[in-house]
Amino acid sequence: MIQGAYENWYHSLNDINKNSLNLGCPENCRQKIEKKKGGVILWGFGRRELYEELERRVKARSVGVIGVSQKPDDRRRSELGRRVVLVGELSEEDLIGECKCDYWPKGTGWDYKFFIKVRLWLPEAEYGKGIEFPTFQGSLEVLDCRLVEKIAELAQYIGYVPGPTRTVECPLSGIRKLGEKLREEFFVKTVDLDLLLEALEAGNVLLAGPPGTGKTALAKRIAELAAAPGSHNHIIAVAHSLWFRRDVIGGESLGPDGVFWRSGLFIKAYNMAAERLERGLSGPVFLILDEVNRADIDKAFADLFAIFRTQFCDDWSIPVSLVEEIEAYGDKVDDDAKKFVKYYRKYKDSPLRLIRVVATMNIKDWRNLFLTGEAFLRRFVIVKTECPEVDSYIDRVDGSEEVKQEIRKAAGELGGCVPPAAVIAAAKLLKNLDRGRADAKTVLNAVLGSREYLLGRRRR
Repeated sequence: MIQGAYENWYHSLNDINKNSLNLGCPENCRQKIEKKKGGVILWGFGRRELYEELERRVKARSVGVIGVSQKPDDRRRSELGRRVVLVGELSEEDLIGECKCDYWPKGTGWDYKFFIKVRLWLPEAEYGKGIEFPTFQGSLEVLDCRLVEKIAELAQYIGYVPGPTRTVECPLSGIRKLGEKLREEFFVKTVDLDLLLEALEAGNVLLAGPPGTGKTALAKRIAELAAAPGSHNHIIAVAHSLWFRRDVIGGESLGPDGVFWRSGLFIKAYNMAAERLERGLSGPVFLILDEVNRADIDKAFADLFAIFRTQFCDDWSIPVSLVEEIEAYGDKVDDDAKKFVKYYRKYKDSPLRLIRVVATMNIKDWRNLFLTGEAFLRRFVIVKTECPEVDSYIDRVDGSEEVKQEIRKAAGELGGCVPPAAVIAAAKLLKNLDRGRADAKTVLNAVLGSREYLLGRRRR
């Protein structure tokens, strides 16, 4: 959100279709302002720290903007009288910087200037009929991206003037770009990478396939590539049969000082996402649940279903009852729970838009573990990992050409699924073993760990 005086907004909007502005500004910024394009307006902050925060938030991405103003005929009720003036967006290319020249009629000293690309705006003559805005305080308040879209939708019915047709995107539109780097990874041969990345932009993903096909490695690699330099953006946990609601979300636990509320994985992921908003970062936070069908799904995840109602983040929200539950424990909560309540009061559901749950499931063992019901599965886009032909990735395995050739031959003789993890392990062992003691087929059988091999019946 960006707020400003009514007169200043419409002073800028009156110049929206101009292709240049001649303001008599200093040389260091005059050329930038004179190159103004149609469809954008000039805006500014009076405080350097606000501008620097804006710089952090728009770095390498676009952000949606709601411009709000006070109701012109009711100064005493400024909070309740705010109206949406415009919906737009801005990016790094729209930043001008410090520029000491006046432009707006109300107030001087708005020296930290930038452009806003305007998508929709309210005609000045009908300003009083606009959309009343909630009582948020201050510019750069972070809002749920769905609010921008909802206001744009409502605007069609109340006389908004259409601006340039651009879409204000939710924060994770850059995940698809990771495909260029991921295609160099050998385990990408096991999965439909385009489907996976498209699904991750929208919401949760379940990677399901045979053991050793790189499900966990792929999830971790995506998280690492999506992380901002120097930041940590993922939590990984291996599911097991003793998981309860308190492990996944949080709940009552017993500690040295008695009963307290302990945070689970989801609360920690929410805090991590909220901290990214605090720092002006937009990248995703990944909650990686490995071997998820080792947990009793209904026992561990039932309450999480109330938050993640579908696969897609636009449908996610936090029940108020969860916040009330934590608050009811007073000071008898852990630090993560305290942070969660603080961040929720400030950001509400906005951090959920940055969270992606990536679960992995070993389909070979699923009959021996807990069943995954429809309620769980429909909250994920299911992406299968396959067992690729060894020839498709053997050249990327670390080892001599002689070792690779032996493994290729042994895999062909064994038949069935020889997953990448087994081939990598075999190459490492053959590199260090006395070659007279073990051949490639014996080593592959050993690292495959098949039930037949354990019982003394080697795979072919």
